[in-house]
Amino acid sequence: MCAARLTVDCYSTCVFCMRKEFAIEFGQVGVTIGGEEKIDNLTFGIGCGELVVFVGPSGARKSLLLELCGGVILPSQGTVKTLGIDWAATNQTEENMLRQRVGMVFQKPALMNDLTVFDNVALPLRYHGTLDEDAVHGKVMARLLELGISLHRDLFSTELAHGKSKLVALARALVLDQELLLIDDPFAGLDDGSVMRLTALFERYQAEGRLTIVVAMRSPSHLLHLANRVALVWDGRIVEMGNLAEVYDNVDEEKMKAYVTWEVT
Repeated sequence: MCAARLTVDCYSTCVFCMRKEFAIEFGQVGVTIGGEEKIDNLTFGIGCGELVVFVGPSGARKSLLLELCGGVILPSQGTVKTLGIDWAATNQTEENMLRQRVGMVFQKPALMNDLTVFDNVALPLRYHGTLDEDAVHGKVMARLLELGISLHRDLFSTELAHGKSKLVALARALVLDQELLLIDDPFAGLDDGSVMRLTALFERYQAEGRLTIVVAMRSPSHLLHLANRVALVWDGRIVEMGNLAEVYDNVDEEKMKAYVTWEVT
């Protein structure tokens, strides 16, 4: 099993694990919130340039895993390293620099209501960067065009449907040419055309290998077929991790069919 893929059980011996080019490393991670254990002794790694999908039902704690990856919360025990850096060991300057390398889009897009779409996306460039306004304009418009929302550039976030708001948040998460993208339920609220566009974009990024993408989803989509690895999440545990065909072969379908329909083509 280890020679073919990385699982939570073979972390220390798998050839893949011996590479030092990890985008994300969990080492014996535990999380306790309000006296309740949410995650216990979780160890796994995600390689640079991978597209990995966490899939599982509502309440499986997929979002919590993303928050740990992005340093939104810190583990109660163990270590989480993102792009080689332990979030818990950073000072404020180091943390700010790391956050510039990580793009995050969670279920509720955190857009500024008093800013237009264009200015929301431009915000990281103006805050962190030293670009002049012509360069800012070029980078922002490139992202808006890429995601098919350039015609919305002058609208305020309060005028957007949820799906469009999520695309704006994604454009903002990518505008600094980040190295890692964490995105929760990316297709929620999107029309079919936007789903196709976003899927094609993920496929392009995966082929380029420059951007590591970690996605959390409640239900399957074509994205599972693109993923380098799929992680089946249940109650804060990764119960299976591998490519889609491997997960399909190993998962107990009777147990999982209540919330996931697996199809391998």
